[in-house]
Amino acid sequence: NHCHYLDGALTSSALGSRTIWFSSLQRNFEIPYIRRILPLLKVFPIPADPFGLMQIMKPCVEALGKGEVIHFNPEAELWHLHQGIGKFHRGAFYAAHIANCPVVPVIHLFRPKTFFGKKISNQILDITSVIGPPIYPSSSGNLNRIDSVKKMTNEAHDWMEKEMLEYKIKNELS
Repeated sequence: NHCHYLDGALTSSALGSRTIWFSSLQRNFEIPYIRRILPLLKVFPIPADPFGLMQIMKPCVEALGKGEVIHFNPEAELWHLHQGIGKFHRGAFYAAHIANCPVVPVIHLFRPKTFFGKKISNQILDITSVIGPPIYPSSSGNLNRIDSVKKMTNEAHDWMEKEMLEYKIKNELS
């Protein structure tokens, strides 16, 4: 879930010491000063045109084939502190299908910090990152098998929604 300005850092800390490449929308590389910092943080742009993902598919698949980790935000847009799951774009799942590697869903869950049972602020948060089970392509190598991509997308989306609902219920009861 793309829910925080630093969710890339949250994902990176949840996964430990592995080097992670992060995808970002092209327009983020057009922001003065920020565009110079992003490559240092291993962030690469997804071109803005309708075939943007296809332009980066080959390097992404090569990196995945070498065991690199690539972080995609399948919702594409940042919804700051939103604790729901939006509609997914299938690009990350398509890359995983072509590279015959799993997609590992990660969610970041928030709740306001409390002090002796009282909420301190809506801006001071306890953040929990949950790493889901790997979701493998069902038919590797066959690029025409969009059903595998859809299945991976739906499994990731369903797992994320289920975990968020369980977290919400658990925290409302406590």
